Amino acid sequence: MRLQRSKASLYAVTPELFAVLRDVYISSISEWQQKTAKSPQTTDEQAIALMTISLKVLKVLRRLVIAGYEYPHRDTEVQEYWTTTQLHLQVYLEFLHRTDLNPAYQEAAGRHLTQLAKFHQQMSDEHPISFALLPNSTTLVKNYWRTACTMRERQIEASRQGSEAQPVYENMCLKALTLLRACFKTVYNPAQNFKYKNAEAKVDPPRAKNIISEELLTNDFALELLQTLVNRFFIYTPGDLDEWISEPEEWEMKEEGDEDAYERFVRPCAERLYLDIVLNFKSVVDEPLLTAWQQISSKSFYLNGVTQLICGCRSKQYRRLC
Repeated sequence: MRLQRSKASLYAVTPELFAVLRDVYISSISEWQQKTAKSPQTTDEQAIALMTISLKVLKVLRRLVIAGYEYPHRDTEVQEYWTTTQLHLQVYLEFLHRTDLNPAYQEAAGRHLTQLAKFHQQMSDEHPISFALLPNSTTLVKNYWRTACTMRERQIEASRQGSEAQPVYENMCLKALTLLRACFKTVYNPAQNFKYKNAEAKVDPPRAKNIISEELLTNDFALELLQTLVNRFFIYTPGDLDEWISEPEEWEMKEEGDEDAYERFVRPCAERLYLDIVLNFKSVVDEPLLTAWQQISSKSFYLNGVTQLICGCRSKQYRRLC
Protein backbone atom coordinates (compact mmCIF):
# COMPACT_ATOMS: atom_id res chain seq x y z
CA MET A 1 0.00 0.00 0.00
CA ARG A 2 2.81 2.39 0.85
CA LEU A 3 4.47 1.73 -2.50
CA GLN A 4 1.19 2.31 -4.33
CA ARG A 5 0.70 5.62 -2.52
CA SER A 6 4.26 6.66 -3.39
CA LYS A 7 3.65 5.85 -7.07
CA ALA A 8 0.39 7.76 -7.05
CA SER A 9 2.13 10.79 -5.54
CA LEU A 10 4.92 10.60 -8.12
CA TYR A 11 2.43 10.30 -10.98
CA ALA A 12 0.58 13.35 -9.64
CA VAL A 13 3.60 15.64 -9.39
CA THR A 14 5.44 14.45 -12.52
CA PRO A 15 3.63 16.53 -15.19
CA GLU A 16 4.43 19.82 -13.47
CA LEU A 17 8.06 18.88 -12.81
CA PHE A 18 8.43 17.60 -16.33
CA ALA A 19 7.12 20.82 -17.88
CA VAL A 20 9.60 22.96 -15.93
CA LEU A 21 12.63 20.75 -16.58
CA ARG A 22 11.79 20.32 -20.25
CA ASP A 23 11.72 24.08 -20.73
CA VAL A 24 15.08 24.45 -18.95
CA TYR A 25 16.58 21.73 -21.12
CA ILE A 26 15.32 23.16 -24.41
CA SER A 27 16.32 26.74 -23.58
CA SER A 28 19.85 25.73 -22.49
CA ILE A 29 20.27 23.64 -25.64
CA SER A 30 19.18 26.55 -27.80
CA GLU A 31 21.57 28.94 -26.08
CA TRP A 32 24.68 26.78 -26.32
CA GLN A 33 23.91 25.93 -29.93
CA GLN A 34 23.92 29.63 -30.75
CA LYS A 35 27.20 30.19 -28.91
CA THR A 36 28.97 27.25 -30.53
CA ALA A 37 27.73 28.35 -33.94
CA LYS A 38 29.41 31.74 -33.48
CA SER A 39 32.75 30.34 -32.33
CA PRO A 40 32.96 26.59 -33.00
CA GLN A 41 36.69 26.31 -32.30
CA THR A 42 37.01 28.63 -29.32
CA THR A 43 36.20 27.45 -25.82
CA ASP A 44 33.34 29.55 -24.52
CA GLU A 45 32.96 29.11 -20.76
CA GLN A 46 29.30 30.09 -20.92
CA ALA A 47 28.63 27.49 -23.58
CA ILE A 48 30.38 24.83 -21.49
CA ALA A 49 28.32 25.84 -18.43
CA LEU A 50 25.10 25.64 -20.44
CA MET A 51 26.09 22.21 -21.76
CA THR A 52 26.66 21.06 -18.19
CA ILE A 53 23.20 22.30 -17.20
CA SER A 54 21.45 20.69 -20.17
CA LEU A 55 23.23 17.38 -19.51
CA LYS A 56 22.20 17.30 -15.84
CA VAL A 57 18.61 18.22 -16.69
CA LEU A 58 18.60 15.55 -19.40
CA LYS A 59 19.59 12.94 -16.81
CA VAL A 60 16.74 13.99 -14.53
CA LEU A 61 14.24 14.05 -17.38
CA ARG A 62 15.24 10.53 -18.36
CA ARG A 63 14.48 9.19 -14.90
CA LEU A 64 11.36 11.30 -14.47
CA VAL A 65 9.68 10.17 -17.70
CA ILE A 66 10.52 6.50 -17.11
CA ALA A 67 9.38 6.39 -13.48
CA GLY A 68 6.78 9.17 -13.37
CA TYR A 69 4.35 8.02 -16.06
CA GLU A 70 2.42 4.78 -16.01
CA TYR A 71 1.63 5.09 -19.72
CA PRO A 72 4.09 7.61 -21.21
CA HIS A 73 2.68 7.32 -24.73
CA ARG A 74 -0.69 8.73 -23.63
CA ASP A 75 0.69 12.07 -22.46
CA THR A 76 0.81 14.75 -25.15
CA GLU A 77 3.79 16.56 -23.63
CA VAL A 78 5.78 13.33 -23.45
CA GLN A 79 4.94 12.67 -27.10
CA GLU A 80 6.26 16.11 -28.04
CA TYR A 81 9.39 15.62 -25.95
CA TRP A 82 9.93 12.20 -27.54
CA THR A 83 9.90 13.85 -30.97
CA THR A 84 12.29 16.54 -29.71
CA THR A 85 14.78 13.94 -28.48
CA GLN A 86 14.84 12.40 -31.94
CA LEU A 87 15.71 15.76 -33.47
CA HIS A 88 18.35 16.40 -30.82
CA LEU A 89 19.84 12.97 -31.47
CA GLN A 90 20.71 14.10 -34.98
CA VAL A 91 22.09 17.40 -33.67
CA TYR A 92 24.47 15.64 -31.28
CA LEU A 93 25.57 13.21 -33.98
CA GLU A 94 26.44 16.12 -36.25
CA PHE A 95 28.41 17.77 -33.45
CA LEU A 96 30.25 14.52 -32.82
CA HIS A 97 31.40 14.21 -36.43
CA ARG A 98 32.28 17.83 -37.14
CA THR A 99 35.98 18.33 -37.72
CA ASP A 100 35.83 22.11 -37.17
CA LEU A 101 34.45 21.85 -33.64
CA ASN A 102 36.26 22.35 -30.35
CA PRO A 103 37.00 18.94 -28.72
CA ALA A 104 35.32 20.12 -25.50
CA TYR A 105 32.09 20.67 -27.42
CA GLN A 106 32.39 17.30 -29.10
CA GLU A 107 32.90 15.58 -25.76
CA ALA A 108 29.82 17.32 -24.35
CA ALA A 109 27.78 16.31 -27.40
CA GLY A 110 28.90 12.71 -26.90
CA ARG A 111 27.67 12.79 -23.30
CA HIS A 112 24.31 14.18 -24.38
CA LEU A 113 24.13 11.47 -27.02
CA THR A 114 24.79 8.80 -24.40
CA GLN A 115 22.00 10.12 -22.18
CA LEU A 116 19.48 10.17 -25.02
CA ALA A 117 20.46 6.63 -25.97
CA LYS A 118 19.95 5.53 -22.37
CA PHE A 119 16.55 7.20 -22.35
CA HIS A 120 15.42 5.47 -25.53
CA GLN A 121 16.76 2.12 -24.36
CA GLN A 122 15.12 2.39 -20.94
CA MET A 123 11.80 3.25 -22.55
CA SER A 124 12.03 0.14 -24.74
CA ASP A 125 12.92 -2.01 -21.71
CA GLU A 126 10.55 -0.66 -19.05
CA HIS A 127 7.69 0.63 -21.22
CA PRO A 128 7.90 -1.49 -24.39
CA ILE A 129 4.30 -0.82 -25.40
CA SER A 130 4.72 2.93 -24.94
CA PHE A 131 7.99 2.80 -26.88
CA ALA A 132 6.24 1.29 -29.88
CA LEU A 133 3.27 3.67 -29.67
CA LEU A 134 5.24 6.89 -29.22
CA PRO A 135 5.72 8.95 -32.42
CA ASN A 136 8.14 7.62 -35.06
CA SER A 137 9.74 4.99 -32.80
CA THR A 138 10.32 2.56 -35.65
CA THR A 139 12.06 5.31 -37.62
CA LEU A 140 14.12 6.04 -34.52
CA VAL A 141 15.28 2.41 -34.32
CA LYS A 142 16.24 2.43 -37.99
CA ASN A 143 18.23 5.64 -37.45
CA TYR A 144 20.04 4.02 -34.54
CA TRP A 145 20.81 1.02 -36.72
CA ARG A 146 22.24 3.15 -39.55
CA THR A 147 24.27 5.13 -37.03
CA ALA A 148 25.57 1.93 -35.45
CA CYS A 149 26.66 0.56 -38.84
CA THR A 150 28.60 3.74 -39.59
CA MET A 151 30.21 3.83 -36.15
CA ARG A 152 31.10 0.15 -36.33
CA GLU A 153 32.93 0.75 -39.61
CA ARG A 154 34.85 3.61 -38.02
CA GLN A 155 35.70 1.42 -35.04
CA ILE A 156 37.09 -1.28 -37.30
CA GLU A 157 39.05 1.21 -39.41
CA ALA A 158 40.49 2.93 -36.32
CA SER A 159 41.58 -0.43 -34.91
CA ARG A 160 43.29 -1.36 -38.18
CA GLN A 161 45.21 1.90 -38.05
CA GLY A 162 46.27 1.29 -34.47
CA SER A 163 44.17 4.08 -33.00
CA GLU A 164 41.12 4.11 -30.74
CA ALA A 165 37.65 5.17 -31.79
CA GLN A 166 35.61 7.42 -29.55
CA PRO A 167 34.07 5.51 -26.60
CA VAL A 168 30.63 6.77 -27.59
CA TYR A 169 30.84 4.62 -30.74
CA GLU A 170 30.79 1.40 -28.72
CA ASN A 171 27.92 2.68 -26.60
CA MET A 172 25.80 3.71 -29.58
CA CYS A 173 26.35 0.37 -31.32
CA LEU A 174 25.29 -1.46 -28.18
CA LYS A 175 22.20 0.72 -27.73
CA ALA A 176 21.12 0.13 -31.34
CA LEU A 177 21.41 -3.63 -30.97
CA THR A 178 19.60 -3.53 -27.63
CA LEU A 179 16.73 -1.49 -29.11
CA LEU A 180 16.34 -4.01 -31.91
CA ARG A 181 16.29 -6.89 -29.43
CA ALA A 182 13.60 -5.11 -27.42
CA CYS A 183 11.51 -4.80 -30.59
CA PHE A 184 11.89 -8.52 -31.26
CA LYS A 185 10.77 -9.21 -27.70
CA THR A 186 7.69 -7.00 -28.06
CA VAL A 187 6.58 -8.93 -31.14
CA TYR A 188 7.73 -12.49 -30.51
CA ASN A 189 8.10 -12.81 -26.76
CA PRO A 190 5.92 -10.17 -25.08
CA ALA A 191 5.43 -10.04 -21.34
CA GLN A 192 2.09 -11.52 -20.32
CA ASN A 193 -0.33 -9.24 -18.54
CA PHE A 194 -3.40 -11.00 -17.21
CA LYS A 195 -4.90 -7.95 -15.54
CA TYR A 196 -5.65 -4.85 -17.56
CA LYS A 197 -6.73 -1.71 -15.73
CA ASN A 198 -8.88 -0.43 -18.59
CA ALA A 199 -9.94 -1.22 -22.12
CA GLU A 200 -7.21 0.94 -23.65
CA ALA A 201 -4.50 -1.00 -21.81
CA LYS A 202 -5.89 -4.16 -23.36
CA VAL A 203 -5.83 -2.77 -26.89
CA ASP A 204 -2.36 -1.18 -26.72
CA PRO A 205 -0.20 -4.36 -26.85
CA PRO A 206 -1.68 -5.67 -30.15
CA ARG A 207 -1.34 -2.18 -31.65
CA ALA A 208 2.31 -2.01 -30.59
CA LYS A 209 3.01 -5.46 -32.02
CA ASN A 210 1.41 -4.59 -35.36
CA ILE A 211 3.35 -1.33 -35.67
CA ILE A 212 6.71 -2.98 -35.09
CA SER A 213 5.88 -5.95 -37.32
CA GLU A 214 4.65 -3.87 -40.24
CA GLU A 215 7.00 -0.87 -40.05
CA LEU A 216 10.24 -2.37 -38.72
CA LEU A 217 10.64 -6.14 -38.56
CA THR A 218 9.91 -6.92 -42.18
CA ASN A 219 11.50 -9.78 -44.11
CA ASP A 220 13.79 -7.45 -46.05
CA PHE A 221 15.00 -5.67 -42.94
CA ALA A 222 15.57 -8.97 -41.12
CA LEU A 223 17.76 -10.14 -43.98
CA GLU A 224 19.66 -6.84 -43.96
CA LEU A 225 20.25 -7.22 -40.23
CA LEU A 226 21.48 -10.78 -40.63
CA GLN A 227 23.99 -9.94 -43.34
CA THR A 228 25.26 -6.79 -41.64
CA LEU A 229 25.74 -8.52 -38.30
CA VAL A 230 27.89 -11.18 -39.94
CA ASN A 231 29.97 -8.79 -42.02
CA ARG A 232 30.48 -5.98 -39.49
CA PHE A 233 29.54 -6.86 -35.95
CA PHE A 234 31.01 -10.38 -35.73
CA ILE A 235 34.37 -9.12 -36.93
CA TYR A 236 37.36 -9.40 -34.61
CA THR A 237 39.43 -6.26 -34.90
CA PRO A 238 43.20 -6.02 -34.37
CA GLY A 239 42.41 -4.47 -31.00
CA ASP A 240 40.39 -7.57 -30.04
CA LEU A 241 43.28 -9.81 -31.04
CA ASP A 242 45.75 -7.72 -29.04
CA GLU A 243 43.47 -8.01 -26.02
CA TRP A 244 43.23 -11.77 -26.54
CA ILE A 245 47.04 -12.07 -26.67
CA SER A 246 47.68 -9.88 -23.63
CA GLU A 247 44.84 -11.12 -21.39
CA PRO A 248 43.54 -14.41 -22.83
CA GLU A 249 41.62 -15.55 -19.76
CA GLU A 250 39.84 -12.24 -19.25
CA TRP A 251 39.07 -12.04 -22.94
CA GLU A 252 37.60 -15.56 -22.98
CA MET A 253 35.52 -14.79 -19.88
CA LYS A 254 34.10 -11.69 -21.55
CA GLU A 255 33.36 -13.50 -24.80
CA GLU A 256 32.05 -16.83 -23.52
CA GLY A 257 31.84 -17.10 -19.76
CA ASP A 258 29.94 -13.96 -18.83
CA GLU A 259 26.20 -14.55 -19.07
CA ASP A 260 25.52 -10.82 -18.98
CA ALA A 261 28.13 -9.91 -21.60
CA TYR A 262 25.41 -9.23 -24.18
CA GLU A 263 24.22 -6.33 -22.03
CA ARG A 264 27.65 -4.68 -21.93
CA PHE A 265 29.53 -5.61 -25.10
CA VAL A 266 28.69 -5.22 -28.77
CA ARG A 267 29.63 -8.59 -30.23
CA PRO A 268 27.81 -10.78 -27.65
CA CYS A 269 24.74 -8.57 -28.08
CA ALA A 270 25.03 -8.91 -31.86
CA GLU A 271 25.07 -12.68 -31.45
CA ARG A 272 21.86 -12.59 -29.41
CA LEU A 273 20.21 -10.41 -32.05
CA TYR A 274 21.43 -12.84 -34.72
CA LEU A 275 19.70 -15.65 -32.84
CA ASP A 276 16.51 -13.61 -32.60
CA ILE A 277 16.50 -13.23 -36.37
CA VAL A 278 17.28 -16.88 -37.12
CA LEU A 279 14.64 -18.19 -34.72
CA ASN A 280 11.86 -15.87 -35.87
CA PHE A 281 12.57 -15.53 -39.60
CA LYS A 282 13.48 -19.10 -40.48
CA SER A 283 11.78 -19.07 -43.87
CA VAL A 284 13.64 -15.89 -44.84
CA VAL A 285 17.14 -16.76 -43.64
CA ASP A 286 17.29 -20.48 -44.50
CA GLU A 287 18.85 -19.94 -47.91
CA PRO A 288 21.37 -17.25 -46.82
CA LEU A 289 22.42 -19.45 -43.91
CA LEU A 290 22.85 -22.46 -46.18
CA THR A 291 24.94 -20.39 -48.58
CA ALA A 292 27.11 -19.17 -45.73
CA TRP A 293 27.77 -22.69 -44.44
CA GLN A 294 28.63 -23.84 -47.96
CA GLN A 295 31.14 -21.01 -48.20
CA ILE A 296 32.83 -22.17 -45.02
CA SER A 297 34.30 -25.16 -46.83
CA SER A 298 35.76 -23.04 -49.64
CA LYS A 299 39.03 -21.17 -49.55
CA SER A 300 37.40 -18.04 -50.94
CA PHE A 301 35.22 -17.87 -47.85
CA TYR A 302 38.26 -17.33 -45.69
CA LEU A 303 39.90 -14.96 -48.13
CA ASN A 304 36.78 -12.84 -48.23
CA GLY A 305 36.92 -12.36 -44.47
CA VAL A 306 33.45 -13.72 -43.75
CA THR A 307 34.77 -16.35 -41.38
CA GLN A 308 33.37 -14.21 -38.60
CA LEU A 309 30.13 -16.17 -39.00
CA ILE A 310 31.84 -19.12 -37.35
CA CYS A 311 32.99 -16.83 -34.57
CA GLY A 312 29.38 -16.10 -33.84
CA CYS A 313 28.65 -19.75 -33.14
CA ARG A 314 30.02 -19.81 -29.61
CA SER A 315 26.78 -19.76 -27.66
CA LYS A 316 25.14 -23.01 -26.66
CA GLN A 317 21.86 -21.86 -28.18
CA TYR A 318 23.48 -21.26 -31.55
CA ARG A 319 25.35 -24.56 -31.52
CA ARG A 320 22.07 -26.37 -30.86
CA LEU A 321 20.47 -24.44 -33.69
CA CYS A 322 23.25 -25.34 -36.07
